[in-house]
Amino acid sequence: MNRYIEVLRENGRAGGLAKGQSYKDRRRKAIELFITEPKMTLDEIAKKVGGVSYGFVSEHTKSPFIKKLRYSQVFTIQQLLALDDEQFKALTLQDDINQDLEKMERIKNSDDYKQLKKDKLLKF
Repeated sequence: MNRYIEVLRENGRAGGLAKGQSYKDRRRKAIELFITEPKMTLDEIAKKVGGVSYGFVSEHTKSPFIKKLRYSQVFTIQQLLALDDEQFKALTLQDDINQDLEKMERIKNSDDYKQLKKDKLLKF
């Protein structure tokens, strides 16, 4: 098995963590371009990033929050480049976090939740 991996490495094929890191950088670059260059099409972004497809760019820029950032022009490319990986991830996941908070609020306002709380079956 190790020989197989060595042959892949010799042929220039990265796998696992190395491949994931490569796509992480491409994903970030695609999102940065999407936000800061609203006149660029997804196809143009894919070509500029290199090594990714239209579908890749579409998949990683479909969040409503990221689309809001694109059209509001709140961030410049310099501001996005100044964010470290953790800050950038938090920025791009903000829409998911907001949706989860809304779901939690709806659950807490539901009659089932209130009854379980009243019966002291829930600790939160």
